[in-house]
Amino acid sequence: MTYYFQVILPLRLTWMPFYASAEPVAVGERVRVLFSGKEYVAVVSALSAQPDVELSRIRPIIGVERTLEPVSAQELAFWHFLADYTLCTLGEVYHCAYPATRTDAELRKARAKKAVSGAADLHPRLDAAAKDTLKAILAGFDEARPVLLQAGARDKVYAELLRRCLDAGRSALLLSPGRSAEAWEGSARVYTAGTSASERRDIASAVRAGGPVFVAGGPAALLLPWTTLGLIIVDAEESPLHRREMTAPRFNARDAAVWLAARCGASVLLGSDFPSLESALNAAAGKYIKVEAPAAPAAVPEIIDTVAERGKNGMNGSFSLKLLERMRLAFEAKRRVLLLLPWSDTDNVEIEARALFPKASTRLSVLPLRRATPAILVRQGLTALLCAEFMLKGEDFRTDEKAFRALSGLCRDAGESPLLIQCAQAEHPVLHSLLWADDAAALPALLLRERAAFGLPPYSRIVDVVFNDKNEKRLRWFLGELSERLAALPLLPVQEVKIQSGRERIRIILPRNASLSARKQGIYGAVTAFCTERSYASHLTLEVDPL
Repeated sequence: MTYYFQVILPLRLTWMPFYASAEPVAVGERVRVLFSGKEYVAVVSALSAQPDVELSRIRPIIGVERTLEPVSAQELAFWHFLADYTLCTLGEVYHCAYPATRTDAELRKARAKKAVSGAADLHPRLDAAAKDTLKAILAGFDEARPVLLQAGARDKVYAELLRRCLDAGRSALLLSPGRSAEAWEGSARVYTAGTSASERRDIASAVRAGGPVFVAGGPAALLLPWTTLGLIIVDAEESPLHRREMTAPRFNARDAAVWLAARCGASVLLGSDFPSLESALNAAAGKYIKVEAPAAPAAVPEIIDTVAERGKNGMNGSFSLKLLERMRLAFEAKRRVLLLLPWSDTDNVEIEARALFPKASTRLSVLPLRRATPAILVRQGLTALLCAEFMLKGEDFRTDEKAFRALSGLCRDAGESPLLIQCAQAEHPVLHSLLWADDAAALPALLLRERAAFGLPPYSRIVDVVFNDKNEKRLRWFLGELSERLAALPLLPVQEVKIQSGRERIRIILPRNASLSARKQGIYGAVTAFCTERSYASHLTLEVDPL
């Protein structure tokens, strides 16, 4: 008897080919097949599908890879979610979850599974406030809803939650942006871009064995073969570093974590100093439970209106006379002065500052704002941010939100140290939020009202069709043609076409309603058909909810 079934190949295919086998196979098993003259390890995806080609043309598999662990039904469901959410193929998700280097290594050598537990170093000492926060979080978990934790110091609460999860015999995942996952290396198995292939394989084996395992890492860790997942913590949930950008699937780890936790029956905690507007809206709507911990004291900055100062001859180049006087007093008291800029190139301002204070020597530093860590800020006798208006400009509708988060973080990290902010938009609501607590609490609601009025996320979804083509003439031609095709789709107007330094994109804004999924699939179908007709797939990518 011959069995026919479809498989997922680790390729960017919009369809799943059929293969035949003389022995029965199960969904999720991995089989070795030939495709376009090359051998691949594929995953059986469907058994009952009716072949759409003549049976005589369906090739037999080379064999079933019994030495490889099958892909679980839960993994396949997550792959389908990611493919639908990010408008990519199942093959691209498979390639991300099981890169060829990992599969080849599994075939070469069966490695002993390690007994892994991350509980050893997780013994935090909680003060009364932290215990109250923990109690509120656990109450939220009991309601089976994601919990949004707004707090400055979160690590001890995380550690206690992780310890409880591991002690209950279930695995835990902590998603930390950038390299911050490595801070948990003494307690966790770290799964990031810098983790070796052999270590990734060992972690996957331990996770599949059923834990308890504690993994700290980035978005790719969500694609591990979780079997006993009990807790997902997404730290700094608003961070753009949680979005997987370079290759498909391009997804936000926060949204994917919420879906995976619901599928696994796991609890999910989203931690943040200043939550994203998306999470704030979900909390206001009752989808998330919000827990707020007492905030640490933050600096109340002195705002210097450079427009007003310039009008009364109160500016000397980049510096207000008020700031120069504060700097002079700090240097006379032998205190350090830190100047911050919203951009990376600080040379010109540093030259200007040192010309004004030639004897400042090592007590003067000039840095980009993004490099102002708490360890640096705490050593300063005076910190000043210049040209803050550059953070409040730009076409990105998230500009005010990003500026609020960056400036609020600066005030928090400065603590009780003196902080000055020079700005040409001193009356801007974001700056007012730094001065008055009531304004800070009201700003997210104000920004959400603006988003709702203009139909922007989180009240809508964005799909960007991004062109990467060095052939300018071809790019312009195809950009116009695809724009016309997309604009002709039912109820799908192309909102704007933006050109950014050679990266052209067609931006489509979709309302969040019952038709959202169908509209996204309509875009995917139109773009896929265009790529097939024009042989243009290598120059186009789809980005859903870009940051």
